[in-house]
Amino acid sequence: EQIKTCVNDMNKARSSEINSDLLFLLPYGSYEELSDYLENDIDSYSNARSIVKGFDTSKGIAYANKYATSPNTASYKKFNSDCTNFASQILENGGVAQVRYNDENKGWWHTKSGSRHSHSISWIRADTFAKYMGVNYTTKNNKVFSGVIQAGDFIAADFTDDQDWDHIGFVTDKKNTLTNGYHDYKVAQH
Repeated sequence: EQIKTCVNDMNKARSSEINSDLLFLLPYGSYEELSDYLENDIDSYSNARSIVKGFDTSKGIAYANKYATSPNTASYKKFNSDCTNFASQILENGGVAQVRYNDENKGWWHTKSGSRHSHSISWIRADTFAKYMGVNYTTKNNKVFSGVIQAGDFIAADFTDDQDWDHIGFVTDKKNTLTNGYHDYKVAQH
């Protein structure tokens, strides 16, 4: 229904914001293919893909290692399903600026006023976070995966193979040597 609404709105007025919203509603893979086709029309999609520029990997890894097993509840709310909230914290504490709106369906942001927390859907939901930040590649082969990832990478998992990302983690370490044909790596996650 949300896709139908976006298509109807897009037919009324050519808007990069509407196009961007539409792309984020599609299954992963679809938005990557369409983004090349629509790239000139979708400024907000291009901005979303470049938001992770400026990420200081060493600061992100330090934050992830510090709060992986003991969440930072002084600054952020802890959710029962907290993986994406934690990934967003890593990005922010690694130097990535929030993209703030007064609408939880737009941007990537978190605010705290006293004990009240507000946030965008992309701050806390794995599928929306992955689509907002962009997906560079996908694989179902752990050998390939362990060879390609690097410390400082955000990773996503689709446990149910339904083309929606279910979990976000952050790679804090990777060994260059092989063990049984695989690279050992360490992931910080909630």
